[in-house]
Amino acid sequence: RIQWARSVDGGKSFGDPELLFDDPAPGSDFEPRIATDRNGKWMIVWMSERDMLGSGPERDIFYAKSADNGEAWIGPLLLNDEDGELEFE
Repeated sequence: RIQWARSVDGGKSFGDPELLFDDPAPGSDFEPRIATDRNGKWMIVWMSERDMLGSGPERDIFYAKSADNGEAWIGPLLLNDEDGELEFE
């Protein structure tokens, strides 16, 4: 499961870790990566073998995004579909 923690003091301290989303599907998530534009927009991307969003129990790439410095997250969103082509929502 993907967890995240937020800092409001430039990384000097962090709040308690929280689940990015609560999805009961069995399986594992791999290699989460996080990026920001330093203007409040954040994105987390990871690979999962869990059957989320009807993607099937195969390795797919998912992402979540925030437009308010991590206050709220939208996701998980599917980055690739069953034929392996990349798509963006």
